[in-house]
Amino acid sequence: MRIIYLSFVLLLTACGSTKESGESVETVEEAVEENIQTEKPIQITAELGESGKSDPIKILAAEIKGNTLFLDVSYGGGCETHEFEFIGSTVVMKSLPPKRTVKLVHKAKGDACKAIINQRIEVDIKTLAYQQTAGSEINLLLSGYKDPLNYIYE
Repeated sequence: MRIIYLSFVLLLTACGSTKESGESVETVEEAVEENIQTEKPIQITAELGESGKSDPIKILAAEIKGNTLFLDVSYGGGCETHEFEFIGSTVVMKSLPPKRTVKLVHKAKGDACKAIINQRIEVDIKTLAYQQTAGSEINLLLSGYKDPLNYIYE
């Protein structure tokens, strides 16, 4: 029992940090904020096909401008370079406008680190257009995102 108590005390003192100015130990909120990393945007191109298995990812925001889909995402990691694919179904649903399901596939490569990574992903979505002619309209149904995304090919 004594060993457990000593281990707990050592753990608490080892995990705490003090600021150089001599201020008290950082708050939990500051520790969490320090554990969030924002990475530079990456660019990928959408493909048609079947999507594979994806590691966990949270889509925070999605917006289409021109022929580019901008995704703000969050995921755990920090020790490996993660990869992303954007896959659209080859099947287009008959509706007005037509609809296509799409999915962001996240490959964490076994990254077990605990940092929260915020990432902007820019996806060239021209291949997802209903027809590749100006004004062609389609709704993209993004897996893990609540609202359909209206895409008008430019």
